[in-house]
Amino acid sequence: MRRYLFRPEVLVLLLAISAFGAKKLWTEVYSKQNYTCDASGVRAPSSSSSCQVGDTGPGGGIVFFVAATPFACGPTLASGCTYLEVAPSGWSVTLASGCQDFAGSSTSDPRCDWSGGSEDLIGTDTAIGTGYKNTLAIIVAYSNTASAASASQAYEGGGKTDWYLPSKDELIELFSQKTTIGGFVADFYWSSSENRAGDAWISSASGMDSAGFKDFYRSVRPVRAFGEVGRPARAFGEVGPVDVSSWQIGDTGPGGGIVFFVAATPFACGPTLASGCTYLEVAPSGWDSSRIWCRDYGGTPKLPDPVCSWSGSGVGVVDTAIGTATAIGTGYYNTLARISALQGQGFITAASASQAYAGGRKRDWYLPSKDELNELFKQKFLVGGICDCGYWSSSEVSATLAWHQFFNGGGQGGFSKDSDNFVRPVRAF
Repeated sequence: MRRYLFRPEVLVLLLAISAFGAKKLWTEVYSKQNYTCDASGVRAPSSSSSCQVGDTGPGGGIVFFVAATPFACGPTLASGCTYLEVAPSGWSVTLASGCQDFAGSSTSDPRCDWSGGSEDLIGTDTAIGTGYKNTLAIIVAYSNTASAASASQAYEGGGKTDWYLPSKDELIELFSQKTTIGGFVADFYWSSSENRAGDAWISSASGMDSAGFKDFYRSVRPVRAFGEVGRPARAFGEVGPVDVSSWQIGDTGPGGGIVFFVAATPFACGPTLASGCTYLEVAPSGWDSSRIWCRDYGGTPKLPDPVCSWSGSGVGVVDTAIGTATAIGTGYYNTLARISALQGQGFITAASASQAYAGGRKRDWYLPSKDELNELFKQKFLVGGICDCGYWSSSEVSATLAWHQFFNGGGQGGFSKDSDNFVRPVRAF
């Protein structure tokens, strides 16, 4: 039989802890346990439980809402999420353009206007989960980088790029947990939800909900949704699955680009439009950083995309219609038609530069069609690295003009084929 010998002083110490401090010691250790949630909403270090209000979210914020059932979320509301986290106090280390410090304090939430001075009605939602869609719509509609929406979307806490200005209902839920979160200033905060053309919904930590003029300065605190269901949990920019049935906007596509369009039903695609595709991805910023094709646009700093002519120059080149289409999926067909028409001419064009790109070892990159280019414009802030400039499509307007699109406002129009515009390749899959 094994015997255990206790030193008397150890026994006295154990009895003292038992009598006076064991319960207090256990309570202090337990209460200091910090939980962090992963992208799917699983707690760590306790992997057997789900994320709860007050936990640290995957973006480094504080979880303030847990839904009983998943809600629609994401840039197009095509995903389903369960949780909301809010950026921590002091999130705005560098004051965003168009914003101002609150009462001279750089550690408080910044104050920004809602629209950059515009009062156009853009059509937003108020429900939980719609804030991201609202935020992108605000940025695109007002074509600015100086607003509450753009300041929220520019935040990248935890390396996440899907932070946004909360919707009206998300903001209400946020202030219902104000004590847990902390750090709010005595001011109204912007939501991303409009009330009317000239005003948007605001709320405060004191519990007041109202509408404020869009050109007023209000405080801002970004949020983000996570815990997506219906597909493997992954953050913006993670490579999507081999089974393409669950690709989402914002994923890194099989060619190393960013998925920017998901069709409800397959569209005709490929060199002869005989295939069926569901997704479009765009080449990443810097795809032609060495300017192998085309050239830089003059000025400093160097812009992320090169500029190219649509057709080269000369009789029979700029004044000949080759017969292109505008629909989603037709860009590859257009691109090959453009290259074929210039066979032997020796011109480097927007089409040939796009088709020469081989990101992800894919050889089916092309110059987007008119409608594909417009879908890219809708997601330009999600994609990133696109300048507020004119970009070529592969679609003709006439024998001498081709469609291009201004990415500072979204307008499309005809432009002379021998002129230069910016180029960003896409591919369908």
